[in-house]
Amino acid sequence: MSLDRKALFTILVIGSVIVLLLLDIQKYIPGFYNYLPFVWVPSVIFDIYQTKKYLKNKPESEIRVRDKNNSYTDILPFIFGSLIILFSIMGFFLLESDKGIIVFYIISGLVLIFQGIVSLPNAIIKYENEILKFVNGNQKENIETILIKEIEVSEDQINVKTVDDKKFVFQHLELNQSEIKMVNDFFKKYIVK
Repeated sequence: MSLDRKALFTILVIGSVIVLLLLDIQKYIPGFYNYLPFVWVPSVIFDIYQTKKYLKNKPESEIRVRDKNNSYTDILPFIFGSLIILFSIMGFFLLESDKGIIVFYIISGLVLIFQGIVSLPNAIIKYENEILKFVNGNQKENIETILIKEIEVSEDQINVKTVDDKKFVFQHLELNQSEIKMVNDFFKKYIVK
């Protein structure tokens, strides 16, 4: 299963910190760990801002639905944020270092947890210029709406059949009943004439 941009970013940052710990980067760049949150927190806050901006100005001709990766990627910020907070609190009481930086690490853990709260579903269904677009990770399909003969929505996939008997399967979804209704309503509004 492919991971979305947010999950890859989180894994990259945590992986980089682990590698830097193993390399003992403090020898080469004194005080490096004191500045790490100043790079990471603004980028996470920017991601939260982009998500909030999208939610506030959602395009009417686009919907997002959950896919099977959402179960995994939505939990990562909670796990990593909790670990950062836990180790920062331990460091606050056990280490003799600057408490301000440790508090900033605690704040960065809280920001990461908040990022998990405002996450968006990964799969996108979009109607644009008489074309129905499906995007889910690496899977991308564009179908002219005048060619669509039949659409069937289930909990784990959307099947589209065209008039020339081509089949398109938009899969690896995780739809509940309300999302199935939302997708069907979207298709009724833009596709079914």
